[in-house]
Amino acid sequence: MTGGPLTCQVDGTWLQAGVVSWGEAVSILTSLGPQPHTHVNWILTPELGALGLGILGLPWPLLLAGLFLQGRADPGWGCTLVLRMLPAPATGPALERVGIVGGQEAPENKWPWQVSLRFHFEYWMHVYGGSLIHPQWVLTAAHCVGPKIRSPEFYRVQLGEQHLYYRDQLLAISRIIPHPNYYIVEDGADIALLELEDPVNISSHVHPISLPPASETFPSGTPCWVTGWGNAAPPSFTPESLPPPFPLKQVKVPIVENHLCDAQYHTGLYTGDSVHIVRDDMLCAGKIGHSTCQGDSGGPLVCKVKGAWLQVGVVSWGEGCAYANRPGIYTRLTHYLDWIHHYVPKSSPASAHCFLHRWHHPTFPNPLPLPCGPFYLPPSLMWQMLILLAAVSH
Repeated sequence: MTGGPLTCQVDGTWLQAGVVSWGEAVSILTSLGPQPHTHVNWILTPELGALGLGILGLPWPLLLAGLFLQGRADPGWGCTLVLRMLPAPATGPALERVGIVGGQEAPENKWPWQVSLRFHFEYWMHVYGGSLIHPQWVLTAAHCVGPKIRSPEFYRVQLGEQHLYYRDQLLAISRIIPHPNYYIVEDGADIALLELEDPVNISSHVHPISLPPASETFPSGTPCWVTGWGNAAPPSFTPESLPPPFPLKQVKVPIVENHLCDAQYHTGLYTGDSVHIVRDDMLCAGKIGHSTCQGDSGGPLVCKVKGAWLQVGVVSWGEGCAYANRPGIYTRLTHYLDWIHHYVPKSSPASAHCFLHRWHHPTFPNPLPLPCGPFYLPPSLMWQMLILLAAVSH
């Protein structure tokens, strides 16, 4: 019934007051009356003229009715919604991301910050991705946990898992914090924090990813990686469920500059160029045949900068799966650093300038804490330091 008329009988005359638009459970209607009356003015613009009116299929009585309704609509009027049962419309262009396309199985322990977010159905099912940015904090997309309010008890987090559902050790969540500006993915602010009930033990296969400094720009063409357990797609780009044993997948994607990405998303649309589809708090990455698809939502987009892995984005939305002119769209983390650090301590491993690792080595009975400082030590160098310390201790 989308696009159908909402009609009201006023002084014995039927007037069209609105057009069926959208809503939750029930339809919300685009008004042709006083809230806002600008729709009527747009219909009568000189650019449309009589031919435009004919194309729109709006007979003069309805146009006059729209004008008549300006200043006349009353909340107490009883109106009739003219319905015609039609097949359900296809999903719109903005889709939640649900799978890696054009990638391959990730090497074990390569992405130790990767999170599987579970929701309780008949079992704790993987529904979205996420990333560990602090021993007690997980970063994900707001659409994974909102905007409807749900209790944290319905969710669990799984860390350090190469294959889904194998050796599960699910962690409870104490608090869900979606960004307060989030409502739908196309409007941005698609970011959320999950506080774990207890901090996790940091090791070589489970540790946080660093966040970028606010000044980092990540120019177009920068090679980055996105990971997840979502659907995979064959060359025909028809999504299919990831088959057992449900391995973690990875794909290399180039950053696409926002203005170019926005222009690509306007391709094939009536939407005017002045309407920004890709907003300032978003980041694009991907190319035809290489991107995210359904199930990867909330997962991390990471880039290696001067030897350090930094999370630059959160998987948010896009159109299709790795289609031409439709890169994946991510929440840009540099836009939300202040909001993140309102909850997550800056002195944590989440800071790009402070990376605290605790590495296991057979020589040491307990994990060895390494000092925190304005540098990043690659794991290979950390191991060399530990081996050297072990040799000196003898």
